[in-house]
Amino acid sequence: AEGNVNVAASVGNVAGTAAVIVSSAPCTEEVSLNPGEVEVLPVACDVFIPSGSAGDRYRVAILNQSQIESESEVSDAVLTVTPVGATAAPIAAAPVAAQSTGADFGDPQRLSLETRKHLRWGALLENRTRATHRGLRAAEAALFRALGPDAVMADVRPLDGPQRQAEDLPDRITLRNNDGSSCSPPEDPTPAFLLGQNADLAVFQDSALNADPDTEVTPSEAQLILDYYSTYGRDVIDQYYPGVPDVDDNGKIIVYISFNDDLDDGATAAYVWGGDLFDGEDCEASNEAELTYFNAALVREVDDGFAQALETTVHEVKHISSFWQGIGRNRVLGLSNPFQPSWIEEGTAEIASNVATRVSWENVGGPSPSAKVTAEDIRDSAFDANDDIRPEALGIVIRMNRVQGYLSSQPNGLIETPRGADDGHSVYGSGWTFFRWLGDAYGNAATAPLADASFFADQNDSTTQNGIAGVEQVTGQSYDQLLEQFAAAMMLHETGAPEGVRAITSYDFISSIEMWCFAAHEAEPPCSGTGPPGTYPWPVTTTSSGVMGRPFENATFTGRIGPSGIRIHEFVSDGSGSGIQIGISAEQPARVVVTRIN
Repeated sequence: AEGNVNVAASVGNVAGTAAVIVSSAPCTEEVSLNPGEVEVLPVACDVFIPSGSAGDRYRVAILNQSQIESESEVSDAVLTVTPVGATAAPIAAAPVAAQSTGADFGDPQRLSLETRKHLRWGALLENRTRATHRGLRAAEAALFRALGPDAVMADVRPLDGPQRQAEDLPDRITLRNNDGSSCSPPEDPTPAFLLGQNADLAVFQDSALNADPDTEVTPSEAQLILDYYSTYGRDVIDQYYPGVPDVDDNGKIIVYISFNDDLDDGATAAYVWGGDLFDGEDCEASNEAELTYFNAALVREVDDGFAQALETTVHEVKHISSFWQGIGRNRVLGLSNPFQPSWIEEGTAEIASNVATRVSWENVGGPSPSAKVTAEDIRDSAFDANDDIRPEALGIVIRMNRVQGYLSSQPNGLIETPRGADDGHSVYGSGWTFFRWLGDAYGNAATAPLADASFFADQNDSTTQNGIAGVEQVTGQSYDQLLEQFAAAMMLHETGAPEGVRAITSYDFISSIEMWCFAAHEAEPPCSGTGPPGTYPWPVTTTSSGVMGRPFENATFTGRIGPSGIRIHEFVSDGSGSGIQIGISAEQPARVVVTRIN
């Protein structure tokens, strides 16, 4: 029968015993690793991990390799642990350090109520904006299929050509307030008033909003956007994506403050509609301009301690560049849908805005954009004299919050937010985390500031396939291999074990996330938080008190897993017995990734 049995044998005066596990599993793979080593195995086989010495610590990940972008693509994953050669007495857990990684978080950062309100706004904005952008990308693809690339206005300035001389725009122009649903104009063009311009951008506000003191954006607030983009954002866009077209032949991008949504209730931050690059004769709603629509409520907060509109400008301009590259991709490759899927489009737009944040943060004393960000860096230079987050560093804490929201959620998914995921999960967080790792592992981001620019330029280029095929093209790796490497990089990150050549180098996620006092830690918690217990990468074995590693004892861990999702488990040996037999059940395609972290 299945189970454990001790077999004894003797010949004369020689005797011996062996612990045997009887299993119906078709195979068992014994994994004996040195710290930092990784093994990838099929789900069909059981995994045997030897007891070794007390304190030996392993992480075991179940990796769903599904490429289906659907929130309903959620399946069950079960991991069952059976000790082998154990004594009759229960195995006691090995002593666990206050933090399983040995990380020192230092004093927690106790954020002001105002700052916490702003971070809550950021989460609400993310959820609403995500839905808006998803609808826009689908509408753009349908519009492109209906009209074809010839309906897009001719580019008068090649993307790789010299910067065109910018022209001063008039103080008043007319623009359509498009919602991106179709080429049928929702209304006649309305007057828009100029708030400010420079060689790169022109900021206009809808006349109705401009006339209302509750929605009016001031020229000084608009100037902050102009200065930030020209100083920190333009070079990132030009190097990483690269550049934007100039279909209206004026050398500028229009930032159109066209709507006002209440930030307290959740709001769309901003959006780009590719239809504005179509010829008005083919798409009547088109503004025939490089243009991004902005929420007045968000811009008004720029001068009041919440500067998310600054980096959002860079994020939105990247969408303009992406749409244009998609048009070129169709002309080169003849694709029916030449645009990137949502998780790639949003993840790489987040790369653009976050690189701009790293550059701007360095300008006020932050670390080099090629350095690994730590909690100490954040404490030293991310706050002003009033202990508020500097506008130049706001994007750092936003990303740390999103990484936690993605990876600590069960279920989670890389390419989609699966049904049942936590509220903080989004493709902004998952997409950015994956592409940030790609920039580190394949773009050599740690070697010099903006060293990974060429990697992202290749990934977004019109000659590169869109979607997962394009990621495979620029890395030379299959998607399955990349997911396995990604999982290993997360499990080994900042554990003290060798992390290999595909490591995360841009952030120390453990200290940079946990410093915000999101949750209680394993030892006596320095503060109470609402986030998950434990620390990055939040193994599902984590107890409510924050202990992440479970002993080598009988246990079953059951949960749900989304498309390209991951469930990480952590086990700590006390040195007794022979080891543990791990049985795994998960819907195919799936793999098991095992690492030893000390």
